[in-house]
Amino acid sequence: MLKKFLSIILMLVIYVFISIVSFLIVIIFLVCMADNFFEESLNKKRLKNSILYDHKIFPNLTKSIFFYQRLDSSDEGYWIVVYPLDNKTKVNFLSKKQLQGQKKITYSTVECIKPTIKKRWKTFNSNIHYVQPPELLRDHDDFERHDSFNVYGSEKNIGLVEQVCQQNKFIILEESQKNDHLYWAISANGKLLFSVYKID
Repeated sequence: MLKKFLSIILMLVIYVFISIVSFLIVIIFLVCMADNFFEESLNKKRLKNSILYDHKIFPNLTKSIFFYQRLDSSDEGYWIVVYPLDNKTKVNFLSKKQLQGQKKITYSTVECIKPTIKKRWKTFNSNIHYVQPPELLRDHDDFERHDSFNVYGSEKNIGLVEQVCQQNKFIILEESQKNDHLYWAISANGKLLFSVYKID
């Protein structure tokens, strides 16, 4: 009788334990899904607003081909929209550059990406891309994540963007208004326009 009673108690304890663990797994899954949904909707909104603003300034821009984020910390960083550069937009860009009072073209670096060494799923529409960090940062806590970036949407043109970024020569047009937008940059080879926004 005692054996049967202990067996029932043990089964009950196991059942309660499995129920609690299952409940916790479901809760963790739902929290992760909610976080993914929030990040997806935020990225969608950022991309939409960025494209609207960029087309307001450069009406001839074609459809964007790449959207990525570089984060300095969990809350701060940059999001960048990349467009193929057409001749009308290039002429418009260079005339705006001259209006800023810079007659001489100087080349600068921008918030760019390095070639990916591995990637990991982040949300339904994005992946985190890891790159080879500089060796002098090996002792840092975030060594593996250093210079990593998140790609939102299609990764079809990542090779082109990486290639242009490796040349690391851009003509920059600073933003004149006070908003999240920092600058536009065209690659020295004239293939791409980068539009860079600040994340606070």
